[in-house]
Amino acid sequence: APIAEAGGPAAGGAVLVAASTADIEDTLHELGLLFLLCGVGAVLVGGFAAAFLTRRGTRPLRQLSSSAAAIERTGDASRRLAAPQTPEEVSDLAGTLNSMLAALEGSRERERRFLADASHELRTPLTALIGNVEYLGRHGPDEELVADLQSDAERLRRLVEDLLVLERESAARGPERRVRLDQAIEELTAGNPDVIVRIEDRATVVADPDALARSLGNLLENAAVHGPPGGAVEIVLAVADSTATVAVTDQGSGFAPGTEAAAFERFWRGEDARDRPGSGIGLAIVKATVERHGGSVSAEGSTVTLCLPTA
Repeated sequence: APIAEAGGPAAGGAVLVAASTADIEDTLHELGLLFLLCGVGAVLVGGFAAAFLTRRGTRPLRQLSSSAAAIERTGDASRRLAAPQTPEEVSDLAGTLNSMLAALEGSRERERRFLADASHELRTPLTALIGNVEYLGRHGPDEELVADLQSDAERLRRLVEDLLVLERESAARGPERRVRLDQAIEELTAGNPDVIVRIEDRATVVADPDALARSLGNLLENAAVHGPPGGAVEIVLAVADSTATVAVTDQGSGFAPGTEAAAFERFWRGEDARDRPGSGIGLAIVKATVERHGGSVSAEGSTVTLCLPTA
């Protein structure tokens, strides 16, 4: 456009100014590249940090897994998992697993002891039975031999039956029926002149009627066997503090001091009871039954006492 002469009027026009943007574009490109590199670096650092922290955090779990795998390979339940100091949750998990291992070890030990005791108890009547059968084959039957065979067979039958009852008690559910304990005692002892019954209080308990009657019967039978011939047996029912107590007492010498707790173990028999009838399982059945009913059983002297919560 034309430009006015100096000092003259302006005739109009425009001034154009131009500059290159290459430097700005280069700067923006470099900044974008820098941001990209920083982002990639941040991702890599974050990934490495996450992997490190994750590995460090799961190290106690890997140690537990390794220890558990070693126990699984050896089958040795007596071994224990090393409890890490941190974190608290993993330490609690290790403690719980160790408790499970301890329970498993105890269960295995009881199973081994049970099998050993059962084998020993079964061996005696089986040996006698086999000997009598061999004698029968050589000499023929006689009245005494037949009585011995019947006695051996009955002993085996009762032993196997008691073992089955004991195992059923260990796996049975808790009771659900309301039972009058005083009536159960009166029905069980009716017609038995050798049993003195004292009902001091009436009591209702939540129980399995058949199992409860069997346990009471075991106590009465045990008292009759270990008391003097023709001696009286006393059974007393009382209630205090929402607990029904049944005490069965015979006139014998009672348990030797220090043997009261062992008397409720499977196949336990006192030194003075070796020649008396019985399998040594009766009181173990009583204990299993009473504990399934939420109660307890104890012995002192010639008295066995069971306690059951009232309904």
